[in-house]
Amino acid sequence: MVGAFVLEGLTKVINLVGALSPGNLGTYEAGNMLIVKMFAVTGSAGLTLALCRRTRAAFWAGVGAVCMMVMKRAEVRGRSSPAELSRLLRFGPNQLPTVANGCESDQQYRDSVLPPQVRARVSVEEASDFGWTKYTVTDGHNIGIESFGASAPIKQLMKKFGFSAENIVAAAKTQIRRHGGK
Repeated sequence: MVGAFVLEGLTKVINLVGALSPGNLGTYEAGNMLIVKMFAVTGSAGLTLALCRRTRAAFWAGVGAVCMMVMKRAEVRGRSSPAELSRLLRFGPNQLPTVANGCESDQQYRDSVLPPQVRARVSVEEASDFGWTKYTVTDGHNIGIESFGASAPIKQLMKKFGFSAENIVAAAKTQIRRHGGK
């Protein structure tokens, strides 16, 4: 275990020293080959380790680039449209806009997701319900955490804050009764 920490630490030193080389090409691989020899491992194993790490970095950089391209395509007047993001990322057609984008999306889109005539509304947020009242309106029901600092096993916390199927169904039934099925 100590050897792994030493190996990682020395690899970081090689990264720092090789920073003067563009992309650290060659320096990183050669450094890894030398470092692993200190642990009686072959240089080819060090080269393999370095190439695996480079491949991992390239993979995640590619994933990040794809995400950035999707977000850029969805950009509308300097902000992302929830409808466009849903279409590009293939989310379901009735996804609620995020709290951040909900106010910025046009009224027609918001009404298509949450029609104004539907008054029986329940929000469930396993964190603060801040922001959800604008969707559940004054007569809706929010299930969320109204306090800070609760500490217990997750099952106890879920029960304490009402995050059970029974509680959510009961809240939904109450809302339906209160609003006559709407």
